[in-house]
Amino acid sequence: ALLITLMIVLIAVIVWITSCVAMTLTVPIILLLRIVEKVNSGSIFENIPRLEGGSKEVSLVYGAFEKLYMVLRISNTAILSGDLDSAHKVLVDALATFTQLGNKKAIAIANNNLGSVMLTMYRTIQSDGTSNICGMSKEDIISAGREYFDNAIESGEEDLDRINAEEGWTKGCLVFMQQLSNRYFNRAMFFLTVHK
Repeated sequence: ALLITLMIVLIAVIVWITSCVAMTLTVPIILLLRIVEKVNSGSIFENIPRLEGGSKEVSLVYGAFEKLYMVLRISNTAILSGDLDSAHKVLVDALATFTQLGNKKAIAIANNNLGSVMLTMYRTIQSDGTSNICGMSKEDIISAGREYFDNAIESGEEDLDRINAEEGWTKGCLVFMQQLSNRYFNRAMFFLTVHK
């Protein structure tokens, strides 16, 4: 009877330890997933949730996500406040970081946002009558804007093909098509504006 009781207690302790280990791994991973979902959906207006627990590796990933999240918030704020120089610098840095991380969705978003910044810079040069802004001439802005929008659209087309092949005509596919059409629209507005 004592042996059976010890076995039951030992099993209970093992189950408890396993449960604790599982929680320290899964809860932070779920938090990271929610952060990625927020970034991908553009819902970056709330503060990033705090990470409690997790491994050293999860903490490092969280730190990178936290920086990227803040970069997006800062660049959006700079764009909305008209600080094109800051918006441009932050987005260029963000694009480099997203590229290093291999985050294709974030790369496409950064490219699209940089294209929009190029459009605003071009309009600013036109309205102010200056020859450059943020160290870029009209020709530099047109070239960079075309490249940013083309990269955003190319990535979106690749993703749409993949999603369509995997899921078919699902609601998710249609939502993605709408996002891609917004990129086409942004590029069209850019081309119409810079057309001589």
